[in-house]
Amino acid sequence: MTTRMFRVMRMRKTLSGLVMLTGLIVLLAPGTAISARVPAAAQRIVSVIPAVTEMLFAMGAGDAVVGVSSYDHYPAAVESRTRVGGLIDPNFERIVTLKPDLVIVYGTQQEFIAKLEQAHVPIYRYDHAALADVTATVRAI
Repeated sequence: MTTRMFRVMRMRKTLSGLVMLTGLIVLLAPGTAISARVPAAAQRIVSVIPAVTEMLFAMGAGDAVVGVSSYDHYPAAVESRTRVGGLIDPNFERIVTLKPDLVIVYGTQQEFIAKLEQAHVPIYRYDHAALADVTATVRAI
């Protein structure tokens, strides 16, 4: 792979992340629909979605991230966070022991979402599959 191709790929990833970050900021703004009450600024965040974990660190919220998925490897700071499983194997008990005030989950994790809601753990459902989904979500709000 040439240096130029690598730069183009990295730029696309960065731009995609920024667009998704914008959508996340809009979705987490006051007045948006989240399953449970979330404090104005979450202090203890668990993210089981690597792309969202990257966004949180990119927006300066990395210090609030206390738990990450087994598949998170970027930025390097995630290596010091507690691993809580992933899409098909989230560790509910480990997450609850971290006492999060926000857990970011895939919208498809219905059973896991139900457990978190039953435990009154605030969640954010991540349902984006493509760039068009981010735009549609922002427009819907």
